[in-house]
Amino acid sequence: MPFDVLRWLVQYLHVLSGVLWFGAGFYVTLVQLPALVTLPPAERVLAIAALGPRQIRYILRLAEITIGFGILNAILTGRLARLAETLGTLWGWTIAIGAILAVGLYVLLQSGVKPAIFRVVAVARASRQGDTASLAELPELAQRIRTLGYVQMGVGAIIVLLMVTARFS
Repeated sequence: MPFDVLRWLVQYLHVLSGVLWFGAGFYVTLVQLPALVTLPPAERVLAIAALGPRQIRYILRLAEITIGFGILNAILTGRLARLAETLGTLWGWTIAIGAILAVGLYVLLQSGVKPAIFRVVAVARASRQGDTASLAELPELAQRIRTLGYVQMGVGAIIVLLMVTARFS
């Protein structure tokens, strides 16, 4: 495979996985969470318990793939090897800021969203066992997940703007 084809493929997969990552965050926050709120509480908890773990795993894998292909793309273009020179350009600054934000967003998903979702799953399981006291946690957990979803959307939009700026710089 010619080197340019490999580089193009890596860049394409980086962009595709990034679009899927941020698109998933937008979908969950703007479509799915508002729809789940319309369900009766017992059904809502079961739906979130069924969907949440799969979605967070999907989103985290997309984040890892996006970041990994971004690093590989920087290596294949030779820009990582010439880091000092690269950081002296608009392209370098926008990519560096975007990469820092992407890693920060990944950490937020791992440390904020994932634990909240798995706490909802634990509450769902406990409520099926008869422990209804833990259901009182759900409004706070829902608000935390929603707020973090909006943060992901905002940071994701900034990252996309940075990547477009880098592309055309």
